[in-house]
Amino acid sequence: MEQLIAGADWCLSHVPASMVVFWDFDDPAVPSTETDTAATAITCSALLKLARLAPTAALRAKYREAGERTAKAPIESYLTTAGANDTRPPGMLVGAYFNKRRDARAQDAANKAETIFGSYYLFESLNVLDGLLEAEKI
Repeated sequence: MEQLIAGADWCLSHVPASMVVFWDFDDPAVPSTETDTAATAITCSALLKLARLAPTAALRAKYREAGERTAKAPIESYLTTAGANDTRPPGMLVGAYFNKRRDARAQDAANKAETIFGSYYLFESLNVLDGLLEAEKI
């Protein structure tokens, strides 16, 4: 449990104010590098699980609040709207980076994209926040 708490605290102390995590915290360009909504959704899921499992009420409240803020961030800025200039379906979580490594082939990279795993973890987190799923049982 100590390692989980240390990891969550490290992430929370390094995430930008937007609560959308960097695509790679080791990127030398941080804080001017890209953020990643899929990584943010995964982080949100982990925070909500920790919010149920942390050993004290204060820590559980801390990680619940952080999970709520983390869930809100991609919803406010990275869901498609299907507005006049957006032909995509509404509600797609975009803004993910996949395989951005320098040694990756260009055709294997996806930038500012929707990823199924990002959408899944956001969906899971929203169901936890709505009380439809128990985070510690996932």
